[in-house]
Amino acid sequence: MSTTTSASSLGTVTMSGFYSGMDTESILTKIKAASEIPITNLESQSEVLTNQKSAYGFISSSLSTLLTKLDALKDPQLYRGHTASVTTSTVGTASADETASNGTYDISITQVATSSSLRSGTGANTQMGAIPAATATIGSVNGMDVSNKTFTINGKTITLTGSEAIDDGTAGSVIGKINASGAGVTASYNATTGKFSLTSASTIVLGTGADTSNFLRQAQLFNNGTSSVESTLGIARVNATASLNTAGFATTPTTGNFYVNGTAITYNSGDSLNDILTKITNSGAGVVATYDSYTDRITLTSSKRGAQGITVTDGTSNLASAMRLTSSDSTFAIGKSTKFTVGNDPTVRQSEDETLTADELGIKGVSMTVIGSGSTQITVGSDVTAVQTAINDFISQYNSSQNVVASYIKVDTDDTENSGILSTDSTLTFLPSDLRGVLSTVMDGNSSIKMLSDLGIETNSSDNTITSVDATKLKNAMTNNLEDIVTLFTDSSSGLVAQMQDRVNTYADSTKGSIVLRTNNITSQQKTIADNITQMQARVDAEIAFLRSEFADMEAAYNSSQNVLSTLLNNL
Repeated sequence: MSTTTSASSLGTVTMSGFYSGMDTESILTKIKAASEIPITNLESQSEVLTNQKSAYGFISSSLSTLLTKLDALKDPQLYRGHTASVTTSTVGTASADETASNGTYDISITQVATSSSLRSGTGANTQMGAIPAATATIGSVNGMDVSNKTFTINGKTITLTGSEAIDDGTAGSVIGKINASGAGVTASYNATTGKFSLTSASTIVLGTGADTSNFLRQAQLFNNGTSSVESTLGIARVNATASLNTAGFATTPTTGNFYVNGTAITYNSGDSLNDILTKITNSGAGVVATYDSYTDRITLTSSKRGAQGITVTDGTSNLASAMRLTSSDSTFAIGKSTKFTVGNDPTVRQSEDETLTADELGIKGVSMTVIGSGSTQITVGSDVTAVQTAINDFISQYNSSQNVVASYIKVDTDDTENSGILSTDSTLTFLPSDLRGVLSTVMDGNSSIKMLSDLGIETNSSDNTITSVDATKLKNAMTNNLEDIVTLFTDSSSGLVAQMQDRVNTYADSTKGSIVLRTNNITSQQKTIADNITQMQARVDAEIAFLRSEFADMEAAYNSSQNVLSTLLNNL
């Protein structure tokens, strides 16, 4: 049974058709459903409008992208661009701008520009790191990996724990262990130079593939096929990652600044050598700073090639001196310029760096970056690839836009369910043919390139798409009729791009295009529908509320009559 309610002074009284036996709630549900049929129809109309507006959004976005592709084709400089190629890539690379002329040019590089460099002090006793004393433990020497590891001399294995003194005169020192190993060599250490020496009555053989320690490498002891071997460098090394005051410099650095090419480099004691090198490189001094841990030397290399000077001076600190960049045995190598000839002209030309400008080459709009010496040819031609890419990008988007529109306006008379969401909307009916018509336009005048078909681009009336550009025809046209192509695409009044943009904007303009006008109309329709639905729903709800009250009153009256009847029957 249905539930029927009525209002009383005691609140809402609920009766479930108990007295009358009528399913009143079922009756109300059916009345409500019948009354809401017009509302359901309006909601269906609004949903269709929502789908149509969404379709217009996709179309508008596609046409907007098409306009972007057209903008790329509108720039005359696109067609006047040039490319430059070289016959010998090991000699260099070349480039050309829109002012260049097509042609081939012979270039001969006789000298390649190099960078200037400044290397810190050389010599056995002038490394940056402090020379370890003979009594220092071998494990404390920067870079030594000797903790419980082995190395081999003449087939005899020597094991180090890392706690051995280098040479304190005992059998337990590094020198003592080597001499007592049975290798048949006499070892010594020079605490002034930081070098080791080995002598023997026969040829000395150092190391095996089974060695686990890097002692021989760090001590710079290498096989030379003789009975006498000495370190090529001392074992002094700074720790490039430790703070300056603990890095092991021979000269303890003080804080402050120093100058590279007149640029101040400021630091503090907590900085490491690597930090200093980074600051130099990033300072704007025009050099790249590097540290060679093998030689314990710093090199400053000019960022640009050519004959440039490099100056380093101490400022408020002594770090430049501690890094041995200002020492008398530092070495400076000035860079070289590039030397070359062009064509049959014997004049040797010169450039301060590796970039040969158009003025230096004497070839308008052409430049070259030199890699190595030798001869090459530079060939300059129109940048067909850039133009072909821009045209094909447009064609691809044009075809995509046509396909998108076609899918939404499609009419299928045999199966209306298969028709597009905009099949009953005439707004875009002529868009496909309008756009195709522009691309079939024939230019006026005596131009040899009057329409897209002259570039191998054909239109298709069956689906309104067009084919890709013919690369060969485009190349020939750009070589022989460049200005005709420029006019075809870029003429502000009759060019294809201008005409296509005007036609597309008729539909896609964000303020007055037919698409935005139609979507605004749809929005207005949806608002009207929404208002009508609200009003109609309110009337239905009021009607159902009234009927529910009437049913409740009926139940109450029925109950009252039944009570009177029962009383009368009981009194008979």
